[in-house]
Amino acid sequence: MELAIFAPRVGHHERVAAGPGTEGDYLTSPELHGAFGALLCGLIEEMWRWIGRPSTFWLIEGGPGNGTFAADLLGVAHAAFPRFAATLRIALIERSERLRARQAAALASWAPIVRWLDPAPDSWQPLGMGCVFANELLDAFPVHRVAMRADGLREIYVGLQGNEFAEIEQFPSSTAIGRQLGAGRAQLREGQSGEVNLDAGAWVRAASELLTQGYIFVLDYGEPARHLYGPSHPSGTLRCFRRHVMNRDPYTQVGVQDITAHVDLSAVARAAESAGLTLEGATRQGRLLRRLGLADVADELTEAVPGRVEQRAHRAALRLLSEPSHLGRIAALLFGKAAPPARLAGFAAGVRATAPRPSLIWELRGDPLRLAESM
Repeated sequence: MELAIFAPRVGHHERVAAGPGTEGDYLTSPELHGAFGALLCGLIEEMWRWIGRPSTFWLIEGGPGNGTFAADLLGVAHAAFPRFAATLRIALIERSERLRARQAAALASWAPIVRWLDPAPDSWQPLGMGCVFANELLDAFPVHRVAMRADGLREIYVGLQGNEFAEIEQFPSSTAIGRQLGAGRAQLREGQSGEVNLDAGAWVRAASELLTQGYIFVLDYGEPARHLYGPSHPSGTLRCFRRHVMNRDPYTQVGVQDITAHVDLSAVARAAESAGLTLEGATRQGRLLRRLGLADVADELTEAVPGRVEQRAHRAALRLLSEPSHLGRIAALLFGKAAPPARLAGFAAGVRATAPRPSLIWELRGDPLRLAESM
């Protein structure tokens, strides 16, 4: 999985069309509709206020894709929250040279306040107060595939039979695999399989060191271990995507399709706790965006967007952001570091969001019809 996604020149993320978008293999929320970045800008501005309105506030984004989220957030912040915007600095963590070039183009107007960090966590140093944001990053980390057999847990290795890939079951390559499953009380039974991501928690721990005070905000496909492993996903959650079509065969189209697996949220929460972080909120993206005012966005589309075709396209995109059968099922976790206990809009029922200026919510990246129909 590591090689198939990240190998220089031939890995998926080094392809010309790699990354999110209608021309890529998958869509993420920032690419689908500008309302995502606009609504989350209000939430992140609230984080800035909770930690005392520091004169410099870092938004540190892991896996920024095309740079769309950072560009949307900066645009909304400068128009709707000028005091907050004046404090913003952007740091991006990206392994792909090709995607870094796209991010630089998307953020060219903000170049003086944007920097890229070395993707190796060992090189990271504290930047200051702010928010680490990771949207659909952790589910792209390489996983160990495992299966429960009558004589215990086995790892599924990749071998060769002639010129074809073949699966070989042997004892796990690391005792950490079994420890993580046990710590989360995973429910794997004989004949069932799953994936173990040992890097997600380590990344969260390392990313927390980039902040002196603030928040770690994670959005990703995932479940607590007791739901991720067992009857709900008896064959695991490994998925491959090419041109927005899903399959479950990682051994075909190697290097030209994306590979992903759901995140063990229990392991992420334990890693965060071990780093001294406090869980401030946990919900799903659909509920988060609705609490931040997504319904208000939809209600005002009739007045803001001329033409029924365009209105339907916007509404379709907004539904995809929030529906449980689509992007709405993404888990949203918020951890605090040396931050006062907060009841932030989106995570706390009944807490009203500070809405960005409405005229900024309608912007779509690209053709709304293509975006709405591609998922």
